[in-house]
Amino acid sequence: IAEHTLAELKTYGFYGETILSLEEIIAFCKENGMGLVIDHGYAFTSNQWDIAISLVNKYAMQDKVIWLVTPTGTTPSEWYSKAHIAILSNTNDLTNDIAYAKSIKTDFNNVYIDVNADKMTTTILENAISSLGSDIKLLMWTVDRTDYLATYKPYIVGLTSNIINFCLIN
Repeated sequence: IAEHTLAELKTYGFYGETILSLEEIIAFCKENGMGLVIDHGYAFTSNQWDIAISLVNKYAMQDKVIWLVTPTGTTPSEWYSKAHIAILSNTNDLTNDIAYAKSIKTDFNNVYIDVNADKMTTTILENAISSLGSDIKLLMWTVDRTDYLATYKPYIVGLTSNIINFCLIN
């Protein structure tokens, strides 16, 4: 996808649907009262961050967007203090992710750790919640199996999936 322009991408269909721009997605979420997770991975440049942030501000969606970041990514740290941030975690040792989450938590933002379902156990999640307290919540990603959801539901406030995404912003 990165090798193509938006105009080129719009000529392709995905299950009969047109690929939307970020602005079109944000506008759709705004019109339909939905939240949005913006996953930048490692790919956003400083200019792309500025564009994404300006679009979220344009549609007054600051309180409905969770920015999915990596501790080693290019997220502008000055934005952490007021944004909903989810730290993407791909490990079964959450020690560093918990420390990082605590370091960016303020009175004015929400911070989540988005854990990999395949690497979790109820013991790991119980220990994480005990360490986090009530200020930082857990999300879970790659939850495509209902047995995961049934097992881990008491520990998470939202999930991201290869099939459909749900998030609770409180």
